[in-house]
Amino acid sequence: MEELNKEHNPGTVIENTMNSTVENNHVAQDPEPAFSDEEEESPLRIVTKVDDEEDEEDVPLSTVKLKNDQKNANCIVKKEDITSHLRLIMEPEELRTSIETLHTETDNESRCQAMERIVQMVVEDEIDVETIPPLASCISTILSPQITAQIFPSDNLNEEALADSISTPLFVMFRNQFQLCKEEDNRRKLLARVLAEMQSVQPRIGYLLLYFLKVWGREEEKREGEPSNVLNDVKASVYKDFCGQREKKLDACLVSDLKLCHEDNIFMLCYLVPDVYTEFQNVALGNVQLLHLVVSTVDSCQLQDLVCQIMQGHLKMLKKESFTTLLTASLNWETFEQYCFWQLIFAHDFPIDYVLPVLPKLQFRNHAEALTSILLMLKQEKPTLDLLRQLLARQSVDGDMFVVATLRYWCCHYEEKLGELLANLLSTRYPATSPNKRKRSGAKQNQQSGPPTGEQVLGHLDQLRQHCVSSEELQLYHSEGMQRALQQAQAASSDSLRKSYGDLFALAEVNEENEPPPPSSSARKHTTASSGAGGGSGKGGHRKTGANTRERSNVKRPLPRYHIDSTSTSEEEEIVNPKQAKKRKKINPVGSDSD
Repeated sequence: MEELNKEHNPGTVIENTMNSTVENNHVAQDPEPAFSDEEEESPLRIVTKVDDEEDEEDVPLSTVKLKNDQKNANCIVKKEDITSHLRLIMEPEELRTSIETLHTETDNESRCQAMERIVQMVVEDEIDVETIPPLASCISTILSPQITAQIFPSDNLNEEALADSISTPLFVMFRNQFQLCKEEDNRRKLLARVLAEMQSVQPRIGYLLLYFLKVWGREEEKREGEPSNVLNDVKASVYKDFCGQREKKLDACLVSDLKLCHEDNIFMLCYLVPDVYTEFQNVALGNVQLLHLVVSTVDSCQLQDLVCQIMQGHLKMLKKESFTTLLTASLNWETFEQYCFWQLIFAHDFPIDYVLPVLPKLQFRNHAEALTSILLMLKQEKPTLDLLRQLLARQSVDGDMFVVATLRYWCCHYEEKLGELLANLLSTRYPATSPNKRKRSGAKQNQQSGPPTGEQVLGHLDQLRQHCVSSEELQLYHSEGMQRALQQAQAASSDSLRKSYGDLFALAEVNEENEPPPPSSSARKHTTASSGAGGGSGKGGHRKTGANTRERSNVKRPLPRYHIDSTSTSEEEEIVNPKQAKKRKKINPVGSDSD
């Protein structure tokens, strides 16, 4: 240390910085030169006291020389990278010359011509198979700045800007591959092998090829006047050959390439999506990963563009066969992603039948996005027996307003039809039977009819009753079919069910065979008003209702047939008709007693 101090100027102090945590070399914000001695075990820091008027000319020559050596070292490394690949390319000499021209030339046109010569030598099979990997690595290294640059002109998507974006040497290779596939030339596999080797070095080659195919395909269509479906087949063939040389499945290549595109440029991804779904329908439609990638990328404007293309018939992103799988997978996506997915569903005009199989599995707290969208679809539908079966098969849970909202909306627009369907559905779960066989036959019928169970139907009807705020909203329960169905359900139910749904059964009119518990206040008001006894008490109104029932029995008014929807099974028709006959046999003796 002392010898080093003697060799330097008197104002120089050398410090040992082995244990120092200071990384920059300066005192009072003034830059100081530094060097490291390879012979010393610990790094040294030179701290020199300088005047305020010191300029760059006062920097020691050793420091300047060190910086120049570092720059030269970087340049040498780059040259060695290219040189190492060139050493492996022994012949032909023309190939080496073209590669060097591609590397050293700055004019874009000259570089494209050099690339054209390289491609022709590959296609003409003038190079050995062992030469392809080093050739691909060499080209990938040379074109690395071009491959990693922002090629997509997101600010200006006119034809001229798009054409300029594919006018570089990389796309010369793509253009030749396109032409070979168009001519169905078997030599296309040789060039596809080079592209696949390049992709292993530069993964962006994959989505850049997709980008080229879209831009070049449009130019080719205008230039040659060929139908778009023919060009779509050619473009698909180019990418399939490329994926085949990568030894990966087509769908896996698409997803991996587009994921990388998503990371680099989401605008290019949105630009590519329509063509991907058009040219690769067999693997794109129904692909959960690909669809999730799309909905996680697009913004509102890009989503609108997709919807517009779907509505015009230019794009198809969903199909019936895979719809249930996609819908189930979407339940775990983010809220905005799910809403984007449902907008695509609405754009495809899928019927409500596609959604119904998933409906009973949806939970109102965890799947609010899906339930809200299905609710809007149900708003466009009229009530049918199949819809009610799927709807009432959901478990009745406190706070879940899905079924109530749907039934209330249908009550406002299709009350009579809804009442008939609900009465039919409830009566098939609780058919009229003899008292001795009531429970046994009821259980058998529930098993045969399938979901929903009788208790599920009662639960939803009771939940709907609880949300009726006026007597007018209870009119659904006072239709003759619903009255009869409630009476049958009450007669066939266990004591626990009668107790649980006592207020619901109280809405049914009284007959002498089976008297339900006293009706609720809302039911008494409605019964009093309908019987004309406006000033009577609840008890008087109750007796009046019973009298009306007996009077109808005396005149033997025929019972109305339940409306059977065209979609109901023949098994249910057989159940309803015997029930009506048995009911008339029970009513006639009551009428004779009153006489």
